[in-house]
Amino acid sequence: ASGTRLETWQDSLPKHRHILDASATGTGKSYDAGRLRPEMIDGVERIIYISNDARNVTTETLQDWALLPARHNGLTKKDGKLRRAKHGDFLHTQANCSRTGAISAMRDKAIADTKIICETCPMLNACRGSSGDGFGFKRDRAIAFNSKTLRSHPMSLPSPEDFDYAKTLLVWEEAGQSLTTMRQILVDVNDVDKAIALISRLDLANKQQVTDVLNKLHQLLGDKSYYGLDFHQIKAAIPEIIDTVLLADLLKPDLSILDTVDGIADSEFEQANGKDKRELAKYHALLKRETTLYSGEIEKKIEREILKQWLVEFLDILSGTITHGDLHIHNEKLTVSIADSRLRDIADRAAANLYLDATINLADLEMRLNTSVHTIRQSGVLVMPPIYQVSNLGRLGMQRREKQTNRVDAIINHLTQLDPTTQFIDFKKFTKSEKFLSANYGVWFRDSRGSNDFKFAKTLVIVGTPCANIAMLRAEYVALTGLHPVDQDLDFAAFVDRHIFANVQQCLGRKSGDRYHAGDKIYFLSDFDLGDIPHVQIKAGEITAKAMSNLELLQAKVTEVINSVTDGGFDLINASERQLSEYFGISRGALINHFEWIKPLLESLYNKLIQDFNDNLISLTNQSDLDAVESLAGMTEFFLTSDLSLKETLVCIFEFFAQHIPRYLHDYVLAKLSIAALDKLFSALAVVAIA
Repeated sequence: ASGTRLETWQDSLPKHRHILDASATGTGKSYDAGRLRPEMIDGVERIIYISNDARNVTTETLQDWALLPARHNGLTKKDGKLRRAKHGDFLHTQANCSRTGAISAMRDKAIADTKIICETCPMLNACRGSSGDGFGFKRDRAIAFNSKTLRSHPMSLPSPEDFDYAKTLLVWEEAGQSLTTMRQILVDVNDVDKAIALISRLDLANKQQVTDVLNKLHQLLGDKSYYGLDFHQIKAAIPEIIDTVLLADLLKPDLSILDTVDGIADSEFEQANGKDKRELAKYHALLKRETTLYSGEIEKKIEREILKQWLVEFLDILSGTITHGDLHIHNEKLTVSIADSRLRDIADRAAANLYLDATINLADLEMRLNTSVHTIRQSGVLVMPPIYQVSNLGRLGMQRREKQTNRVDAIINHLTQLDPTTQFIDFKKFTKSEKFLSANYGVWFRDSRGSNDFKFAKTLVIVGTPCANIAMLRAEYVALTGLHPVDQDLDFAAFVDRHIFANVQQCLGRKSGDRYHAGDKIYFLSDFDLGDIPHVQIKAGEITAKAMSNLELLQAKVTEVINSVTDGGFDLINASERQLSEYFGISRGALINHFEWIKPLLESLYNKLIQDFNDNLISLTNQSDLDAVESLAGMTEFFLTSDLSLKETLVCIFEFFAQHIPRYLHDYVLAKLSIAALDKLFSALAVVAIA
């Protein structure tokens, strides 16, 4: 129940190593986590709070917890938050490690053991005892570990071989994001070429077979298809099964080449005395300085001389030796995804684990941990603001038409005018605009979970369907289950749907519970099914006319035209054919003939104005036709944009499209008209069609 969470944790954690607190978002899970202290839990001497943004926690009870530092080349402030600095950024915090780039280069090579980079650093001793520009990482971590309550990014956690977790409670914020159990290796043509060159020099019995596979992969990397190639397609193109036992040993990188540091041997110092020993010390320091690789040099050496570790994993996934691994080719790159047990091993070594996640699927979490998880949940009714779902804008994923973007912008601008506290969340690519102040928006996945940044927004606009990259989700699914999805795979579809729904629930939770204030509203712009979440469906045009769809706009114009005719004293909609003929001053037979070309013309206009279809017209070759289209389009544009009554406009339309413009040129003339002219033409003809 509300207010008893700490007592529940105290009672449950000594009994269960893995506990999921699935209480709803906004119920204070993170706040209460910050109130935890080691002495509250039997057998616990240290607590580490783990978050993907541990550096920028917004929960007040966690802000005084010591931060376990990560290596960086300097930090900058963006929108009030500390982020890794890029070249040219103003530094808020100077670099704490001069070899951050070299460590990253090793990880890009899929090499986890980076100790040699640290051990050969000329700043090692300074880094252990003090801090300054480019050093101090080790000292700062040692100081942080003196604290009994720590904040950490999951990748900053020490290896269980280097740190004893036996008396540590781990608190995983948003476990669905922070507890990752997969790693990925990116491979390009250059990596394949390097592998072929090395294989050719090896004394390997199946050398030619491996080379043939690499050449096939080289060809596959040239694939230009929109979605790329998945595991099944790659496997079909490369069916060979290769034993990698010997190959794995031959491809292990020789990291000793990175240790170039030389100096005077200790035995030389033992034999020297007085002045000679001082001279030796001077030469020793000089020799070490001259033979030490500095940051840029060691990065280049890693890039040139260390082979990326991907080939054995690639071959073992193809052969089935690695079952929990996936392959995908896209944009001339191969992504090798494999299960990574590092964080699971850390969780297994801990005294206990507390997972804070309102939306993670229990079965998915248990698959990540390969063990059972005890679930607790706070009782009571969660307070939520009203949710208005605008579903007639479509999915609003990463690919959007310009008109969709314009309608979204119109809604945000209108709501901001009504309520200056309005904030919105969208994909990063759609927030990179001078149209919006950076303080007014957040980004999906980065800000839509575990954040209090929107607490004081009276109006929150959530834009789009938060589906992560499908290839990434497929790789995660394989890493968890060992199963490769096929077309129309219902289990995988359900897995994807759970991910999307969890992200939506987390985002809605930015305004729920203790973040809710009377009068708050949420607008969700997407056609994603919200299921049982209470909401009201509305159309974009109900918020502002500027967000109306093409169909709504034309319907409004047609209605306006009908009303104007009715106001003029003639009931055009209910008029008989005889009355219409008299109204337009034409014979009844001529009116009936007009309907034969009005229908196909309306269909063309509908496709252009409503569906945004562009006709792929066959180019005209006859010069007289080309001249006629230019002339007739100009005259049609003129009378359609003139201030004429509906009756006068229709008379002109009948005359031009029935008498002067051959039917085979109708679409060519339409292609030359402005949107305003097309709108008026559609409105006028729609009224006749309705009549």
